[in-house]
Amino acid sequence: MTTAPKHRWFAFSLRTLFVVVTVVGIGLGWVVYQLNWIRQRRAVIARPDILSWSRFAVEPLASPPWTLRPFAERGFYGVDLIIVDDDRAIVNEMDVTADDSRLTAKERNKVLEIRRLFPEAFAGAWFRKGPTVPLNQPTAR
Repeated sequence: MTTAPKHRWFAFSLRTLFVVVTVVGIGLGWVVYQLNWIRQRRAVIARPDILSWSRFAVEPLASPPWTLRPFAERGFYGVDLIIVDDDRAIVNEMDVTADDSRLTAKERNKVLEIRRLFPEAFAGAWFRKGPTVPLNQPTAR
């Protein structure tokens, strides 16, 4: 009488398990890092003192960093910090970069943070005169 051979399950070593867990952990860590970057970008865009534009009529869509493309994140041509200050605004709206001497240290750090979060975009600041409504929210008619 012959018996049927036992089914042998796939066997692997403990070292293989550690390698697989390490590779999966690195992959998940990368995904979490990218999702956190997207969350930070969207939080900045939602602020009322931020003006952003994603395309011009004559140019194609701005491309986000390549690591954000798999998550369908959109790119921006420009992201500006809006500063309402009658004393520093020469004209109603004036675009300045982070190295402008009229920016305070706190405003300069905000512009540099915008530049870090949006490497594909121009990051700057606009000085505006007088009271203003939030620029990225619809106004009531």
